[in-house]
Amino acid sequence: MTRRGARRFADRTAVSMGGYALTYAELDRDVNRLTAAFLGLGVRPGDRVAIMAENCVEFVVVAFAAMKAGAWFVPLNFRYGPAELAYVLRDITPRVVVAGTGYADAVEAALADPPGVPDRPAVVVLDERDRAGGDRLAYRDLLATDPGAEPVDLAEPGGIATVLYTSGTTGFPKGVLATHDATVRLLPVYAIEGDLRSGDVMLISMPLFHGGGLVIQLFPALAFGATVVLTGRGFSPTAC
Repeated sequence: MTRRGARRFADRTAVSMGGYALTYAELDRDVNRLTAAFLGLGVRPGDRVAIMAENCVEFVVVAFAAMKAGAWFVPLNFRYGPAELAYVLRDITPRVVVAGTGYADAVEAALADPPGVPDRPAVVVLDERDRAGGDRLAYRDLLATDPGAEPVDLAEPGGIATVLYTSGTTGFPKGVLATHDATVRLLPVYAIEGDLRSGDVMLISMPLFHGGGLVIQLFPALAFGATVVLTGRGFSPTAC
């Protein structure tokens, strides 16, 4: 999707938040760099790449890089308590976990929670301040990876694109799997129902860990050449 966007809308802003924005060409560039970095960390088709972060531009890059590497993209609810987070991480056994600002310690604690997660995943932090101690990797360093040629898109139509966990109101959260084919087939439906056109601006205040923010808003907006404006936790019309 990002490669097509870069070809058709190269200089148009793809996604922005606060003072940080990426054009479609820049988004595709960063996705390719992070895809190469994920592959270098041992991510292979069918592995899981998880992220626990509030809405941010980097969240979008991680999502598309994970899927391009053939991995299952797993956004985690940043409102999880320790037990819920530990359960989900044991359930998905990720190869990589990306932690947003302030969430790295919670991720580390959940990974260590007995019986723990077998084959400890790489932990990538979006904020350099969360890197202190341990073997955490910095997102910025991974983006410095020069893939040379564009990485091959390893996503298969019938392969899993996303795993979105339910709220767990009647028990532990349950992962809902969606294939690339099923996800892409729904994009025109969302676009038609939302009267979405190329060049529109899509304001996303829903959390991107939720299907509403990720699949119903973000994916169709970028597929059809809209500009996505993200807001963080709590909606403030004066901040948009």
